[in-house]
Amino acid sequence: MLRRHGVIHYCVTNGPGQYPRTASRALSAAVAPKLVRLARDLDDPTLAGSLNVADGRVVHPAVAQALGM
Repeated sequence: MLRRHGVIHYCVTNGPGQYPRTASRALSAAVAPKLVRLARDLDDPTLAGSLNVADGRVVHPAVAQALGM
């Protein structure tokens, strides 16, 4: 726990595991619109930077760093 400005901040690291249905709905709501745009236009500029893996290689710098690659 962390107290800042009179507010207690508490983080539960396994929130999705405790509420799988809600977590699945939230993930679907965030991802589905991008998938629809991708299906309609592979060159949609709003999808720039969304690619994580290409040809079996991790190509997104932040993902590669997080995985120690």
